[in-house]
Amino acid sequence: MTIAPYRAQNLALGLNLGWLQQGAVYGGRPIVEMTADLENIRHYAASAGYHGYAGYVDAALAKLQAGQPPTAIISEINTLAGLFQGQAQGQSAAALNLGINLGWLQQGARANNRPVSMAIADLGRVSLYAQQAGYHGYASYVQPTLGKLTSGQPVSATLGDITALIGLLQGEG
Repeated sequence: MTIAPYRAQNLALGLNLGWLQQGAVYGGRPIVEMTADLENIRHYAASAGYHGYAGYVDAALAKLQAGQPPTAIISEINTLAGLFQGQAQGQSAAALNLGINLGWLQQGARANNRPVSMAIADLGRVSLYAQQAGYHGYASYVQPTLGKLTSGQPVSATLGDITALIGLLQGEG
């Protein structure tokens, strides 16, 4: 099955995956938001035509609802990311990966817990995936954000820039 070019759905799917991965590994994302992220993943995956994900979403939700810590769902989230990456192609794959990287950056900036070196590498991938997905205007957000990180500012200083970039990309569809 080929995933149709559902760029907007794949960007949103990737954002939710990135928020979950960052929150599960580094903390700082409330359980109620992680639960909503999982429901959003179910929605966006269905709307983009993915298959094979429901059991992993259900398992992660069950763990969170049973009071297990966010680290308990890392395996399910990583499996979901790999599953979607294996099914997506072309611009859809680039939008999915773009969303994941932006999710890491936004949640890491929000909680101020993403290592600066990782955030710098994430921004490089954001530029690559945005170009591959056919987005425009992203460089005017990426370069100043990179400048903040390389000048010694904390990752939290990039939250506004990352959030604005996500808004720009969501506006392009």
